[in-house]
Amino acid sequence: MFFGTTARVRALMVLVCLAGFWGLPPAQAQPVAVPNPSFESGDGAPEGWRLSRENGSWAREGAHGGRAIAATGDGKSESASYWLSGDLPLEPGATYRLRFQGRHVEGLGRSLFTGFLFNNRDLPELTQEWRQFTTYLAVPTELRRGQAQLRFGQYDIEGTVAFDDLELVKTTPVYRRLGELQLGEGERIEKGRYQFNAPFEGESGNHARPLEKFNTGFNRPRWLFAPGDWVVYRHAVGAVAQTGGEVEVNVGYYSGGELVVEAGADGGTWTALGTLKSREMKRLALPPELFPAKELWVRLRMPDLPEAGRDPLHGGSLQVHGYTYRASLAEDPGNCQGATRFVAVTVPDPALRVSVEDFGASIPGENTLRVQVANQGGGDVEIAPVIGAATAAGRRLERASDPVVIPAGGDSVSLDLPYEIPGVGDISLDIALGGASGFRAETSFFLSALHEADYGLLLPGNGEDVALWGASSGWKVSRDRPAPGARGDALRISAARNEREAAQVVLRPSKPLHGLRCTPGALAGPEGAELPASAVTVLRVGYVPVEFPTDVLGAAGPWPDPLPPLDGPADLEAGVNQPLWVLLSVPRDARPGLYRGSLLLEAGGWRAEVPLEAEVFGFTLPDRKTCQTAFGFDGDVAATYHGVSSAEDRRTLAALYAEAFSAHHISPYELGRPLIYPELPYSWPHSRVWSGHGTRVTGPEFREGGAMRILDDDTGRTFKVSHDRRFDIPGKGFKVAFRHRSEAPDQEFVLIVSHHDPAGEWMSGRNAGHTVKSGADWQDAEITVDTFPGGAAQAAFEWQPAPYVEDGSTTGTVWLDSVRISDAGSGEVLLEDEFAPCPAEDLDRLFTPAFDWASWDAATARILDTYHFNSFVLKTPGLGFGAGWAQHGCIPGSLLGYGEGTPEYQAAFTAWYSEAERHLRGKGWLDEAFIYWFDEPEPHQYDFVMAGNRRMKAAAPDLQRMLTEKITPELVGGPNLWCPVSYEFDTVAAAERHAAGDRLWWYICCGPKAPYATLFIDHPGTELRVWLWQTWQRQIEGILIWQTNYWSSDAAYPDSLQNPYEDPMGWVNVMGDYVPSGMRKPWGNGDGRFLYPPLKAAAGNPETPVLEPPVSSIRIEMLRDGIEDYEYLAMLQRLVEERKDGMTADELADCRRLLEVPPEISAGMTKFTGDPAPIEARREEVARAIVRLTAEK
Repeated sequence: MFFGTTARVRALMVLVCLAGFWGLPPAQAQPVAVPNPSFESGDGAPEGWRLSRENGSWAREGAHGGRAIAATGDGKSESASYWLSGDLPLEPGATYRLRFQGRHVEGLGRSLFTGFLFNNRDLPELTQEWRQFTTYLAVPTELRRGQAQLRFGQYDIEGTVAFDDLELVKTTPVYRRLGELQLGEGERIEKGRYQFNAPFEGESGNHARPLEKFNTGFNRPRWLFAPGDWVVYRHAVGAVAQTGGEVEVNVGYYSGGELVVEAGADGGTWTALGTLKSREMKRLALPPELFPAKELWVRLRMPDLPEAGRDPLHGGSLQVHGYTYRASLAEDPGNCQGATRFVAVTVPDPALRVSVEDFGASIPGENTLRVQVANQGGGDVEIAPVIGAATAAGRRLERASDPVVIPAGGDSVSLDLPYEIPGVGDISLDIALGGASGFRAETSFFLSALHEADYGLLLPGNGEDVALWGASSGWKVSRDRPAPGARGDALRISAARNEREAAQVVLRPSKPLHGLRCTPGALAGPEGAELPASAVTVLRVGYVPVEFPTDVLGAAGPWPDPLPPLDGPADLEAGVNQPLWVLLSVPRDARPGLYRGSLLLEAGGWRAEVPLEAEVFGFTLPDRKTCQTAFGFDGDVAATYHGVSSAEDRRTLAALYAEAFSAHHISPYELGRPLIYPELPYSWPHSRVWSGHGTRVTGPEFREGGAMRILDDDTGRTFKVSHDRRFDIPGKGFKVAFRHRSEAPDQEFVLIVSHHDPAGEWMSGRNAGHTVKSGADWQDAEITVDTFPGGAAQAAFEWQPAPYVEDGSTTGTVWLDSVRISDAGSGEVLLEDEFAPCPAEDLDRLFTPAFDWASWDAATARILDTYHFNSFVLKTPGLGFGAGWAQHGCIPGSLLGYGEGTPEYQAAFTAWYSEAERHLRGKGWLDEAFIYWFDEPEPHQYDFVMAGNRRMKAAAPDLQRMLTEKITPELVGGPNLWCPVSYEFDTVAAAERHAAGDRLWWYICCGPKAPYATLFIDHPGTELRVWLWQTWQRQIEGILIWQTNYWSSDAAYPDSLQNPYEDPMGWVNVMGDYVPSGMRKPWGNGDGRFLYPPLKAAAGNPETPVLEPPVSSIRIEMLRDGIEDYEYLAMLQRLVEERKDGMTADELADCRRLLEVPPEISAGMTKFTGDPAPIEARREEVARAIVRLTAEK
């Protein structure tokens, strides 16, 4: 099964029935006439279409070889271009299905125009292959003149995009039923509470069952508000009364005006709840006097303010990126996740009225479609219904029902029609009433890979009380999929020596099962060999509640991901699947061959013994893997969640996480304070060391010709300068004296004293601040520091040019001169700096660092040798920093307070980097160490990035200068380790850089999303493993992911820590005005999160330290498997190179065939398998080839 362009399997459903669809007139049933939909007719231009500006064309390379329309951009919005149709005859308030084909002819894009002027889709998932897209849309109930025009083109891409084969059909939405209740996409009831998340990201787009009326535009995934625009929702949960509630509104783009949020009981009388006047998210309580109520109305509107005008390209003055409604219910009708299916009648029957009552679950396997059919004609009509369902891959199932006579003039006849869905992905379902009726209808929808059911084998011990079956570790088992029909005789695992491999045992009890235990036994092998029971670890597959699907591949509901230990009796719910993760760790000295044992499952009076077979291949994987890895890890986050603060506990925690990374062949790089790796100790024995955001400046106005300038011009961060020395605290404290002046009059700035315990650890939360008021004239200050927190042994000093505020919004510029720190009791001068310029003849002497290589080498070697990491970040000084995503400009580098371009800076920079290179070469670590100083630069930052890389290259050309950016001519000659995001990897450019001696990695993060291989929880289990095959396929040497324990967002959770088991979404952190505190902006489910805190530490800040290992996840297990697959291929390649002279032509050709990635695994970046079977089959082929060549060797 493929996921991707044609690789995701989207399911089309042609359905006979339409909810509330009675006596459909023939005119309404036909497709809406789109002018020249394939663009074949015209004279010099496609008939019925006009181009907005010159940068477009009537292309000849259409989807089927004919014509198409195209638009070209230069990457800037000023070059936006598009094709427009005339107004189409749309019915206000109705829903439609728009289909079209599209592709990037060259380049990859940002935002596109695809749809109507009132409803657009940016389509970031567009690739360079023709592919069909389906958009469902609701027409505004007040449709403005001129808005019913189709528009296709580009907004700000660099390249050309083309479109073809347009089709527009009117549809009727059908909702999932729970008894008499109807729930659409985005709605759910759980434990007596109702919630609606407007499904902007999903298939439904702007449509939702609670949407009552609107007049504003929509650009998936957001409402676009201009003055005078409004949206009204009506929230009713059948006849169930609501007893209280709230709404949550997220304004994700803002340029002016305000959004007013109101509520009412009847849609006529409104009570104001609040207003949003910036980029922000607000949670607003509904007034108690509106309850209890059978329905609640909510209106979002932008008053018609003359100062806020409409931007014709952005579409509005503010944009609503999220809308959520929550309500408590007077009674609990049961749990249900809503769904919407859009049905189109292709052939009506004027004699019959057809109405859909229920689709059932509409997941793979048996389903029932309930319809009502009434005969409005003059005679009886016999029908013979047939329902067919097909996947995009062409697999189709049809089910015919017995003939039924629909009597003339009688009441509606209720029919329960069986149908089967043959798979997941894009599904098409069609229904024909058959017999004497020509009625036909269709629908299409996407089924997430979570619902795949075409895998697994029943295991011995399966029975009526407990369904028991096995599955590959590559599948994500849904809670509700049925047990398979096929049978197996054992759970099977195969692995090399020194490899870990897993399979799943799934239990589905018919009634609650209490106290489940799983006990593995030893496995008996060839010639008396044995794999001990300790080689088998059993974990419990945990589920996280996906509330907001990442993209079109996801689905709301429980998804498997965390793998907590099954370290005690477990209780299982009735009627739901509970997988167990059976992990085999093969010892290095295991004898090759087949081993047999069992898993004993016991709970109450129930007992089953599952046979377990393991084949051990006759070769050993090396400890240190060929594919380099670099995954971010924040030790402070881990310490906070585990409740760890002491140095001893931090060392224990470091070992637990290092072992977890090692077990998955992941090399961490640390964000923030080091926890695992040692800091590289060095000093400047002949210089005074200042660091931070201060710059030494020179001039005659300063007492000794120099001063320290401290600048903070960033409204989203706090900048400061500090002296790097820590001072033992004297008995009577310190006197700190300095001269100062500021750029602004009456500028307040702060002397901050930080404290450290006897072990040298910084005492968090115990800093002390002393505020000083400065001005345009030089002033003298002297501050006595004589109060210290208990346990403090040392103090350090830093100056902050503006008062501290949490959001970093204060700014200022301050100059310091004549700094003196002395013992307040004895008067001994501990530090004195006049910031005088350095004589040229003293540069080499004063600016040569002294490294403590012995201690650093020993600690680093121990880590590399113990945990087998194959990369590490070399933290280097003086480069400055920046990022394309940052809300501040590039921060220039400095060393010891000397800025770029000064002789002192250059001397110190060259001395530091050349010595580091010399030493790493001697240790043999040049290939492992890399410098990561700038992230994802934008083109306007390229000059800054190149300047830093040129300095490094001049001082130490063989240090690895890594850059997370696509290969582009402007950057060639700068980085020598390229790491583009996966979808921007250019094979031609990569080959050129490789030939020039550069190295290649790549990365994934919150992007890309579907149809690429990604890291998200709500995607197929194979994707991360496939990513490693794609890595091998492109001769890429390493992979990078930005973080592994991003468990909380200070934007989404400003007042507490996020529990990653309860909220799987990786929410964006605070980013100034772009993402303010309190806003929830999604990156994707599981982004930056591959390990989980122990269950005891799930909410963070436990009362006592939790010194337990982190919890693994299915996704990091798949990464490990992919890295081991890569190692199989690397081992085979090395063996072929060693043995090729002694191999026959056929043997050599067969081995080289095995080194290619077959299309069944990955036919392209967006065409790859969602089924682990092709990966496992090829892995076995490669393994047997390694065994054969190893034996011959």
